[in-house]
Amino acid sequence: MKVHLCTNIGELTAYRNEWSRLHQEQLGASPSSSFAWAQAFASHQLKEGQQFIGLVAEDNTAASGLLTLTASRSSTFGRGSLILSTPADLQTYSVDLVCQEGREIDVWNSILSSLKSEYKEFFILRLPRVPEHSAICTVPPEALGGSRVFRDFDGIGSFVRLDGDFDTKIGGLSSNFRKNLKKQSRKLDGEGDPRFVFRAAQESAPSDLDILLDLEYNGWKGKSGGAIKCSEGLVRFYRDLTSNLAADGLIEWHFLYLGERPIAVQMAARTNRRITILKIAYDEEMSHCSPGNMLFLETIKREYEMGLADEIDCLTDMEWHKNWRMEQRKYYNVLIFPKNLFPTLFGYVPEVTKDRIRRLPLLRKLFRMIKATIKR
Repeated sequence: MKVHLCTNIGELTAYRNEWSRLHQEQLGASPSSSFAWAQAFASHQLKEGQQFIGLVAEDNTAASGLLTLTASRSSTFGRGSLILSTPADLQTYSVDLVCQEGREIDVWNSILSSLKSEYKEFFILRLPRVPEHSAICTVPPEALGGSRVFRDFDGIGSFVRLDGDFDTKIGGLSSNFRKNLKKQSRKLDGEGDPRFVFRAAQESAPSDLDILLDLEYNGWKGKSGGAIKCSEGLVRFYRDLTSNLAADGLIEWHFLYLGERPIAVQMAARTNRRITILKIAYDEEMSHCSPGNMLFLETIKREYEMGLADEIDCLTDMEWHKNWRMEQRKYYNVLIFPKNLFPTLFGYVPEVTKDRIRRLPLLRKLFRMIKATIKR
């Protein structure tokens, strides 16, 4: 298996079709692992001193796996070190290897071997917040012969499993929440002419993003400075991202209108048997009608009717997810160190030691006491 090392996104463009094919065929693939996302990240989100790297594993001239990384240089105990990571920031996470099913171990070993050969100062490869079903979380550590793997729990994410039928799914919600949904639906009807609009990638337009940006900016996120529209750089990133996702047939836009007025929006991506909710926003002046819940309810109903997805992935763990009785999956930060003396002693061993110390019952109790004291 050959591995091609690409040092900019332009070189990876030649593999765009194969990348898209592998990404669409891979069950559980995150939208952030797509070419569309990588291109937007490389164009707008690299930090000073970071380099973008792409690795393509080829078998018989066909791509078997692709991985995108950022590279930065640091000093560890006075020695120059290369720090590698999958692209990650507040907008991008859970980037993972895109790979042909059944070839994960071969591809990972080939990529890691290539990195060690190309970069003698390679110290660590970080994969922040990858889901528990990722190959890097499920393969036995010994299967990656030349590397040491450390996995650290990084919280949970919520999703709606689309099993059974719609009525059964909604019937499984608490009676109080079902009553609230009916009340909010009646209030919404009383406001005028509510209508739901779902736009697939080929129907999307730049104005769809404008609706999301405006609704988000006019709410609490705008007041706190956390809205996308508060940053010109983030606006440019999302312009390119949504355009790229549309070009690759991945994006969807979900809207709830009251007459001609948009009062809720979901930016979503559809991949193999999964729809992922990437961004949500709603008109806070209409919060008494709970437009966000109304749109999400309609989304669940639509997915059951279409039969194209097995789950709706909400990525994070939010308080409102509990009302929908969403299932949860674990996420991990995965650290991979070459089996060389320096990365082992000053990278892998300290991580394992810290983890074992955290698990000691006495210290765990002490940490809880300290946290409780600080909160007072």
